[in-house]
Amino acid sequence: MTRHAPTLLALLLASCATPGAEPAGYDLLIRGGMIYDGSGGAPYAGDVGIRGDRIIYVGARAPEGAKTVIGANGRAVAPGFINMLSHSRETLLHDGRAMSAVLQGVTLEVNSENSLAPLTSKMRQLRQDRQGDFKVPLTWTTLGGYLDTVENSGMSVNLAAFIGAGAVREHVVGLDDVDASPAQLDAMRALVRDAMREGAMGVATMLIYVPERYADTPELTALAAEAARCGGLYAAHIRDEGSDLLAALDETAA
Repeated sequence: MTRHAPTLLALLLASCATPGAEPAGYDLLIRGGMIYDGSGGAPYAGDVGIRGDRIIYVGARAPEGAKTVIGANGRAVAPGFINMLSHSRETLLHDGRAMSAVLQGVTLEVNSENSLAPLTSKMRQLRQDRQGDFKVPLTWTTLGGYLDTVENSGMSVNLAAFIGAGAVREHVVGLDDVDASPAQLDAMRALVRDAMREGAMGVATMLIYVPERYADTPELTALAAEAARCGGLYAAHIRDEGSDLLAALDETAA
């Protein structure tokens, strides 16, 4: 698994592989498929040549043969799809094959806004008590520890993760409807900095739910700014989707 530069390609081809008859320039050649290269341009008929774990040729007609050739006529060849709101945080630890994703062409899972880190012992126990059919031990305390645990357990997809503002708030302030003190806000910002150093893509919120719903806009701005200093993003499940929708959009855009 590569957290920083995912390169895995999904090739969903219901076709039999046959040994290549030509001198092998590639380990695998996907020939004659309709290529959707992800650029937004029109698809075109062509070949994809792979050596080792790298794609080294994409074009109309590969100039070399391969050890194995897949005839892809009438089929689509596309880069792996990205699940931008994955809820497989714990199930990947239960079964890293992620077949429900891979068989649909998904090769990158981006964990949703409810991150499983950072964790205090109280948070860990609460989350383990809430586990349903799939029970996995939560042995880490930081986002980096979670990512290492997933990687070391073995998995067939790439993984990216945000640090959840709710987890950060619960870690420092708890679940009560109170404002964070200046000292608590500093501690929350430090947790965001640590998570960014450990590979987080940024800060994510789900402001309809506890405890993020108790966070005011300046608190969210401070956490988002901390992530931005490290080149991170801010992803928002906004505060309201009904009568206060416009106000929620204004808050997010501010």
